Amino acid sequence: MGNKTDCGVSARYGEYGDLELTPAGKRRMNELVHEIRQVEQSLDAAYRMPA
Repeated sequence: MGNKTDCGVSARYGEYGDLELTPAGKRRMNELVHEIRQVEQSLDAAYRMPA
């Protein structure tokens, strides 16, 4: 099975390939991805700040 990388998350096809999310599940997944990106941006900003 191939690997897929999307927004820093790796998963093997087939591992979750048969997983189907309900519309509510897809919305929650999008919310989590958004929250993760916000945390990444906060960490990036914190590391760029002068000590």
